[in-house]
Amino acid sequence: MEVEELLARCEKQLLRTDEALQRYRTCWERARAVTSLESDEWRILDRMHSGANAWWPVTSPGSYVEPRDCGELAKLRATLKRLLEENEPEFLRLQKRPKSQRFFVAGKEYEAKRAIFKALQMAATSLAVLV
Repeated sequence: MEVEELLARCEKQLLRTDEALQRYRTCWERARAVTSLESDEWRILDRMHSGANAWWPVTSPGSYVEPRDCGELAKLRATLKRLLEENEPEFLRLQKRPKSQRFFVAGKEYEAKRAIFKALQMAATSLAVLV
């Protein structure tokens, strides 16, 4: 998820403020594009976004994000996760199970490394990695 990567880079303070704002807006636009203007989901996104517009501080070009800036990105992630969980089909809710297999797309090294690291942390006895 792009928001996850954005938040991780923000927490490490490796993100320029202008880049964070641009990518935040891109994520929000993508989410808004798949919701109907009359839907509750759109209103939830719009409400979250309208509050976030006042958050971006005026900074000099090339400055990096501060730890407080990550809070708004965390709100975006939480809102998107909530909307996904509320709108998944009923049959998927009944079948929720932890994934035992994961597949990664070429060129998405960050996501793959992050998933492998989480799997290593969660492994109780052993872990098999097939390439």
